[in-house]
Parts: sequence; C-alpha cells; structure tokens
Amino acid sequence: MIVSERFWEFVDDVNWMEINKNPGKLIKSLVRPILDINKVVEISILPKYSWEEFEQFEKDYRSKYNAVYSRLERVWLSDDLPDDAIISDDSYTDFCSSVVGKGKEFCDYIISEPEYQYLYEIFIDMTSKGDYYENFAYIFHYEDEERYKKLRRELKLKELGL
Repeated sequence: MIVSERFWEFVDDVNWMEINKNPGKLIKSLVRPILDINKVVEISILPKYSWEEFEQFEKDYRSKYNAVYSRLERVWLSDDLPDDAIISDDSYTDFCSSVVGKGKEFCDYIISEPEYQYLYEIFIDMTSKGDYYENFAYIFHYEDEERYKKLRRELKLKELGL
C-alpha cells in the first residue's frame, strides 16, 4: 500500500476539499451545481502530470481508498451511531474517498489509528457536519487520453512562446 510522495503532491494539487467548498468557475450548470471534473483535471492536473502519472495516481488512490474503506467499515456499520452520523452505502464511498482527498497526514492517520474510539469519534464528527464531498475518484473519470495529451502539448508550446 505504499504510494509515492508524488501521489500526495497530486492530491494536494487537486485540493478536493477546498474546491468543493469554493468551486467558483468549476461548476456545471445542471439541475444542481456539480463540479466540472474535466475543468478540475485540465486546470489542476494536466499542466503538471503526464498521462502515465495520472493513470498511476488512480492505482495509488485505489490502494489508499481500499485501506480506508476497510479500516472504517466497522465504525460505519456500528449499531450505536447517532442518527445524524448514519450514512448510505453511496455516502460511505464518498466519505472514504474524502479521507484520501484530505491528504497524506489525515489519510495515513485514519489507516494506522489503532484505537476504535478515535475512529468512531472522527467518523461521527465528519458525517454529522457533512465534512466530506462527493467522490474524489471522479477525478479519474477523465478518460480522454488523446485530449489530455493534446492539451498538455499545447500548454508546453505556450510556455515556450510558440
């Protein structure tokens, strides 16, 4: 489950929690405002990371997500959660994804914390406050490799003044 420091740099660059709090021009106009994932990728990720790195980051993400999911599952399924901390299957995946999206320090703490009570308290605090957002993994839904590479080339040429 070891991931590169470059992965955590990527997570910091995406800045998932902040862009969900203050999305600005990253919103699609639909029935309800949602992040335009393509814009997030093209603004935060594409200028800095190759397509191959992007694909590796998805694998790194899955590794951390699976560890978080397993680590918190007992808390999530607990019979003694307060009503405002009970969340659906879909919300639980969003929650676990947000733990990764919060960055290395927080994610690694959740994965390694041996005390169930601390995990229980963090879970209750975050869920009751709604301190998690729709799935960080949506970043990896940007599947247009050719567009990604084309835009990266254009950025490089622009940087060179061509």
